[in-house]
Amino acid sequence: MAATLPDLNVKLFTDGADKAQILEMTKQPWIRGFTTNPSLMKGAQVTDYVPYARELVAVVPERHISFEVFSDDIAEMVEQARVINTWGSNVYVKLPMTTTRGEPLFPAIRALSHDAITSDGSLHCGAGGERRRSALRRRSRLRVGVCRSSCRRRHRSSADYARGGRPGTQDD
Repeated sequence: MAATLPDLNVKLFTDGADKAQILEMTKQPWIRGFTTNPSLMKGAQVTDYVPYARELVAVVPERHISFEVFSDDIAEMVEQARVINTWGSNVYVKLPMTTTRGEPLFPAIRALSHDAITSDGSLHCGAGGERRRSALRRRSRLRVGVCRSSCRRRHRSSADYARGGRPGTQDD
């Protein structure tokens, strides 16, 4: 007998930033939540990150939704994570495991976790990416996704896109 989706111990999340598509996906009971990032928002022609992100939180209040920090500076990432975390109880902060310069974020993620800030981690593949992801998952409760090598380029360009909508610069 073939296993069906409900039989599997798998949570499915959809990645995107188009509000209409996200609303359509909320009709699917097997979709447990949503992830997005500044590049996807740029692709959806979002011009102001913070108000749009808050809009998305409002349309999916019962599902997990992740928003990615866009700085490449660890201290700024931590500051952005703290702001993003205030957007809703269903919000997770997506953080890369390293900066584009290869600096690890483990101490920053640990500090955010101690402050009860929920996060998702993105691990850039490269050589040994899957092995590093497995090791991280065994040592922490952080959800870790693996993304392709183009993510490093995307992460660099995300900071340029998001400068106009940096978390914490809007009146909340």
